[in-house]
Amino acid sequence: MNFKENGLKRRIRSLITSPIIFFVAIYILLEEFFENVVKPIVEHISNWKILQRVEGFLHKRNPYMLFAIYSVKLVLFSSIKFLSLYWISQGRIYGAPLLVTGELCGAAFTVWYAKVALPALLTLSWFAAGYGKVVAIKKWVVNKLRQMRAYQYAKDIIQCVRQRIRDLKQFALRLSKSEGKGYYNLKAMYRFLSRKR
Repeated sequence: MNFKENGLKRRIRSLITSPIIFFVAIYILLEEFFENVVKPIVEHISNWKILQRVEGFLHKRNPYMLFAIYSVKLVLFSSIKFLSLYWISQGRIYGAPLLVTGELCGAAFTVWYAKVALPALLTLSWFAAGYGKVVAIKKWVVNKLRQMRAYQYAKDIIQCVRQRIRDLKQFALRLSKSEGKGYYNLKAMYRFLSRKR
């Protein structure tokens, strides 16, 4: 009886932890995407003369105007997200690229706009109070997340997948340069993919 109960507990634990690991892995990938893709893009486009002119214009605006501009941005990109999700639910393939493009542009704009307008927005007492609470909650959630066993497990899985992809690329490159027959190349690839890590 104890054996059956332990087996049932393991299954329940597996059903609970598997989705957690999945979502944690997505969070890690998004975090890395933000750091390695979005921020470099923003740093690059910040050097464009047209954006430097826009920054000069925004620096002359009052904080309420800056907040209104950000609110318009929030409504605009949220509308794009909901529209793309609706199209995806209807089976329209162009919903997916629209969602990805909207999320990337929205994230890039948020980073750039925060750099330009945040100092002025923080002069508004109610905005500063709300922003401080949001930042504190975010830090608390991130710290709790990184303390979870699922977080390290998800990082290990992602690292393993990346290493496997790198190995496959190197192996495919060696096969493409080899002069052996195709049959032996395929057989070698099968042995490589079948090998246990």
